Amino acid sequence: MRTTLNIEDELIHKAEELIGIHEKSCVLILGLEARIQRIVFSRKKADCEQMFGGMRHLLKGIIAVTSNAELKSPSQYRESK
Repeated sequence: MRTTLNIEDELIHKAEELIGIHEKSCVLILGLEARIQRIVFSRKKADCEQMFGGMRHLLKGIIAVTSNAELKSPSQYRESK
């Protein structure tokens, strides 16, 4: 699809130098794809944090209990049976 865009020359030149490609269409396509990937990633991350966020307090409790417990060697567990 052909589209006319008004973009400052300095911005395009900076992007071309950073990306290493000196074709405006490619620079714009790569920029859009990168932005879309960031948005998708941040949404998936937010979904995971929401899903597992409630488990954080459980994990902290498990870590606290195990770190305060006395560590025994495997032979000590067998002897206590």
